[in-house]
Amino acid sequence: MIIKDEITNKEKLKYLCLDIDNTLTRLSISKFLSDTLAYFDLPYTSETELEFLKIIKQLDYQSLTTRNYENDFYVEVFQNNLSILKRNKISGKDFKEVMIKGENDYVIAEDNIKEEIKLLALKYKLYCYTNWEKDQALKKLAKYELIPYFQEIYAFENNYIKFFRRGFSKILTSQHINPEEIIYIGNIKKDMISSHKVGVQNILIDYDNNMHNLYDKAEGITTEFKNLKRILIKKD
Repeated sequence: MIIKDEITNKEKLKYLCLDIDNTLTRLSISKFLSDTLAYFDLPYTSETELEFLKIIKQLDYQSLTTRNYENDFYVEVFQNNLSILKRNKISGKDFKEVMIKGENDYVIAEDNIKEEIKLLALKYKLYCYTNWEKDQALKKLAKYELIPYFQEIYAFENNYIKFFRRGFSKILTSQHINPEEIIYIGNIKKDMISSHKVGVQNILIDYDNNMHNLYDKAEGITTEFKNLKRILIKKD
């Protein structure tokens, strides 16, 4: 379903910049967390999932604002904030290793995602932009054979901070792209605000139709990836 289409100057668009998590792919969170906890003989509860989601949001921000993310910070956040680990004396380091190792098994995508990306790549040059590590991003894209369709994959290692204006500015200048030539497709509020600060429009993919707080931040909104082509077509 297309909820909103207020994108301007569609005829000038030459490039698409897509986030990975919750845009190109999604994660079956409950199953993923349940199986990760089961590895340590720990039970899954909805309260633990809520704690986990809060931690992920914190890490998503810290990942591009501190270099400690790669080492102690990640471990410390899980160990100190996921109460089931504290109660059972499970180290954040061990939990992180099991979680990262198994994450890709729980990555899902829309049906025909490869065909949709292939069609978009015929008309636009595609870029990926994620706040997470590049090796994890590549695994997710490879699972659905999407890597060949992207010109470049920008990730944590590039140190292009997507939460801030300079992150999007860096992509524009390094690829010699004018703001009106590219559109950002994602679902993180800080990213959407940052892209607007450099004059880049946004499309929000709201798969579960529950992100109404972001609707005023996007020029285009859809609940299905396959509708991107329809949104991007210039109106008569």
